[in-house]
Amino acid sequence: MKFYKSNLFKNVLQLLGYDIYKAINNLSIIKSYDKDQFRNWQNKQKWDIAKFHYKNNPSYKKLVGNYFPNNWEDLPIIKKSHFVDKKFNFIPKMYNAKNLYVAKTSGSSGHALTFFKNKYAHAMDWALIFDRYGWYKLDNKIEARFFGISSKANYKIKERFKDSIMKRYRFSLLDLSESGFENFIKIFTIKKFDYLYGYTNTLLMFAKYLQSKKITLYKINQSLKYCIVTAELLTEQNRKLLEKSFGLPIINEYGVSEVGLVGFDNPSGDMIFSDETLAVDSISIDSSDYDNLIITNLNNRAMPFVKYNIGDLATIIQNPKKNKNRIISNIIGRQNDMIHLPHGKKLPGFSIVKPFDYFLFENTHKFLKKIKEFIFRQNKDKEIVLDLVIRDELDANEIEIIRNFVLNELKNKINVHINIVDKIKKQRSGKLKQFISEIKT
Repeated sequence: MKFYKSNLFKNVLQLLGYDIYKAINNLSIIKSYDKDQFRNWQNKQKWDIAKFHYKNNPSYKKLVGNYFPNNWEDLPIIKKSHFVDKKFNFIPKMYNAKNLYVAKTSGSSGHALTFFKNKYAHAMDWALIFDRYGWYKLDNKIEARFFGISSKANYKIKERFKDSIMKRYRFSLLDLSESGFENFIKIFTIKKFDYLYGYTNTLLMFAKYLQSKKITLYKINQSLKYCIVTAELLTEQNRKLLEKSFGLPIINEYGVSEVGLVGFDNPSGDMIFSDETLAVDSISIDSSDYDNLIITNLNNRAMPFVKYNIGDLATIIQNPKKNKNRIISNIIGRQNDMIHLPHGKKLPGFSIVKPFDYFLFENTHKFLKKIKEFIFRQNKDKEIVLDLVIRDELDANEIEIIRNFVLNELKNKINVHINIVDKIKKQRSGKLKQFISEIKT
């Protein structure tokens, strides 16, 4: 059994039955293929995984039908609702929970999902993460982690153990007040870190606080090299704000818990799709100008994430630099977070969040310093409500300017209300979504 003295976490993975060194070696082989070899390999892998589940999983076979199709387009699209339906059992007969990796999604899309991966699939996911972090020489480095943790004792113990062997210091997200941020600053003055990692909006709140205090994080902790943001969408304006406040390059990570790492910024600034572990289909959405991402995990034999609708709207393009990996050019947001306009038209929630971010960025002195947090909601009456947590009072004229801006962006097709609140409720994970639809679909 292969071990390396320098990386405790990899050795622990290996001991637990996740053959990480085999996965790293296989990933290296995959990356060595030329473009044609790579596409042929990927196409074969997706067919192999679909046929495996058809042969070994009665529930998946029932969805496909009595005959396995010759055309990829004829395979059914799998949704999260299939996996949470108690009528189906999507674990093949040769597996049980004891010999699988088991985890749970946050439920931010409306359905929490317990999902399973065979151990090799999980090892391949980690091999890809190590590869991407290797682009920036961050593998096995010290991480300042701004990420939620389960309140359940067994999960908390597991995460704390992983933190200790992965060189992660986890900042508490329970207190994101000024006193909480002051405590963060104190920690950065006494501990050395190589990079930040965490929820986009949590790190953005911290960055805005640093900005209000005229503090650049790198100046108080010069061991820092990068900041990796994940979970919530990153606008270009927010990237600039984070870069300025932290004094660090920003790396955008795009992951989906049940299928793994979907995209990661490379040093040239392109978000690279994880073609080594995933295949992707783009399906047009009715009443929308965007495509829905349909993902196939090429390694997971424990659950049929085959043509799986992850619910995200984005654009996938071929890499113009003759790279095998495709590029994610634009992540719009979750399909379930759509703004419902009159006459059946829909817009992604991000299409109002992004302009409002830009509006605040362009009006720093007038609004950005006064507005601490914001969230857009579409209520059951289909009105848009903008909840604002403020530092300094907004007068009636300023509120009207904001309201008119939002109305103008939505072409005056919907009622808009501005609501000043003391606090915006976050998800249990600590995430802060910036558009929420309260309309049942």
